[in-house]
Amino acid sequence: MSPNRRQWLVASAVTVGGLTMPATGRFSKSVWANNSRNLDSGNNETNLEEFTDRSRSAIKKGTDWLIKAINSDGGAGVDVGTISDVACTSVLGMALMSQGNTPMEGPHRRRQRKLADFLLKRVENMSGGGSLQSQRSQIEGDLGPFATHFFSTICLSQIIGESTNVDRCRIALQRLERYISSNQLGDGSWGSNAWAPLLATACGWLSLRAANFACISVAGSSSKAGDYLVRNMPPLGRRWGSGSWYHRLY
Repeated sequence: MSPNRRQWLVASAVTVGGLTMPATGRFSKSVWANNSRNLDSGNNETNLEEFTDRSRSAIKKGTDWLIKAINSDGGAGVDVGTISDVACTSVLGMALMSQGNTPMEGPHRRRQRKLADFLLKRVENMSGGGSLQSQRSQIEGDLGPFATHFFSTICLSQIIGESTNVDRCRIALQRLERYISSNQLGDGSWGSNAWAPLLATACGWLSLRAANFACISVAGSSSKAGDYLVRNMPPLGRRWGSGSWYHRLY
């Protein structure tokens, strides 16, 4: 008997989970084995739980806080009541989208429309020097002067498919792509003017990939960015230097 759509989805979840998740707690080897047997026998019922009461409560608490952090202009800052910041707003928008909230659907669709409008206005009014806001963003201290461009590109590349104004999003993404690509250096990086330049380069590459997935032509070089990251890793068998533990996450 051919498996139905739900069986395929559960089988995929079992396969991915078995490869990437440790066999501890609820998701033990026996659970995966039982799920496989259920699929083999045609039984659609499994022991998999994507969400628990505890996780739902945590998600609601986090979401409630994010909603409180949204300002009247549609943006959000580093804390409730702080001035709107492009990077923080972009991350908040992606968090809401991960729950199915887009400018067109979901319980927070109106907030997402206003958030998208905030980002689009910032890109449309981008200064001649490329700045998206008058005040220096906190994240720019960590990831350099292009951090706001990286995160707004990633967010808008996800919004464009669920936007009420696709053309406006496309034009904004094209403008961001040109700025990000033009500031990629010959060595593939986005400079060393950051606390974590390797992470900045990883984020730069991710932003251009996101733009490309949204059908935006990209002039930046992914191969140069990759070469830069590899060159700045220690040789195989060598340990990272003291204080560099976070580089492993990149």
